[in-house]
Amino acid sequence: MFKFRISKSIFVYISISTLLVFIYSLVFQYLMSAYEGREYGFITAIYWVVGSMTTVGYGDIYFNSTIGHLFSIIVVLSGIIMIIGYVFLFAVHPRLEGMLRKEMPPKPKVPVDLKNHIIIIGYNQLVETLITELDEAKISFMVIDEDEENINHLISRKIPCVHGDAADENVLLNSNILSARMLIANQSDKKNASIILTARKLSNIKIKSLVKDMKNARYLKYAGSDQVISPKTLSDHTLYEELSIQ
Repeated sequence: MFKFRISKSIFVYISISTLLVFIYSLVFQYLMSAYEGREYGFITAIYWVVGSMTTVGYGDIYFNSTIGHLFSIIVVLSGIIMIIGYVFLFAVHPRLEGMLRKEMPPKPKVPVDLKNHIIIIGYNQLVETLITELDEAKISFMVIDEDEENINHLISRKIPCVHGDAADENVLLNSNILSARMLIANQSDKKNASIILTARKLSNIKIKSLVKDMKNARYLKYAGSDQVISPKTLSDHTLYEELSIQ
């Protein structure tokens, strides 16, 4: 992936540089003809532009007019910016990325042998309580979340987790959905519907979802949810009890 980004950056850099040289060469020819009374071929124009952008400039071709001087300044400054960009792209950026990679927490992984577990999608305080009860009951579980801060928090507690969009088949497969016992969708109603549809394509797993608006409960059931729960109705009992996890 990193090599691909570098290759793409090289292509973009070369494309922009080539375009600038082409445009500046045309402008050079026009200004020399209109304001200096001199005619130069396109190759000579490229020679002047490249020399100016690289700040080599042999001084054999120059402008006498004010507009020509302004154009020369623009070309030189553009060249300096391009050189700085080149140095950052190919020297500084790789080192910075390497340093950041070392500082990043390890990528969350789900144990390959994790089976008969519960997949919880979306971490919040309600789920935190559920996690505590699952731990006490010694029931295996893992969490999927799109928020890096939540994932880092879970990693620090050594809780199995996966960072990503649960509506993505690969994310669910990486969560061992094929060997899981239950999936709990705890996102927005719209997102939950998408997650449920994806999960249903992969497995006949028991799916339970939390709904924000009870008007959307039927849509979640249509999508394939076996049980729809409104957190607002949880008063005298916990989510763990409502889910009837055995």
